[in-house]
Amino acid sequence: MAIALLFLFKVNHAQINYGLKAGANFARMADEFTDYKVGIGYFGGAFAEFGINKKLFIRPELLYSVESFKQQFGNGGSLNTAISYFNVPLLIGFRPVDKLKILGGFKWGYNLNATFRAEGAKNSIKDFYKNDNSLSLGLDYRVMKGLGITLHYNHGINKLQTIQLADDEGNSLGNKKFSLSRTFQLGVSYSFTK
Repeated sequence: MAIALLFLFKVNHAQINYGLKAGANFARMADEFTDYKVGIGYFGGAFAEFGINKKLFIRPELLYSVESFKQQFGNGGSLNTAISYFNVPLLIGFRPVDKLKILGGFKWGYNLNATFRAEGAKNSIKDFYKNDNSLSLGLDYRVMKGLGITLHYNHGINKLQTIQLADDEGNSLGNKKFSLSRTFQLGVSYSFTK
């Protein structure tokens, strides 16, 4: 019995891959009220891969991510907004060839802090919702042993702000939710196993 358990442990352990990843975010907000421009942020964290078989695996990640986007005004001014997230992607991976991984799944994000900067002044923003949930797609390519390049896209599915609508006379027309996140991530990864 002990020998069988030891054998199972070795097999399961051999199918576990873990590592670190970091890189740049290219993010914007999609909504009907404001024309946001892409801003550059950054992300970093850890991942683990649990093999189902030689081709399929489950990959949870823990990431710290800063997503930034811009507003340009007609007078030449701009407003830069940055949201810091604790992100937990849960992905299913497929390995069609040895060096390439295709990933897809769900990302849960928790808003740790949001700030905006205009004309050198930095202030906190309280009107973004705390949860930012996204559908996630990605490609990972292994360049050499342990080192890889990662490209992911997160497509926000829950709106992040609420605006109060009014008619021309100032009468309330109720609230409307808006703002969906759209984020590309380009980075490098390092696996401590294979």
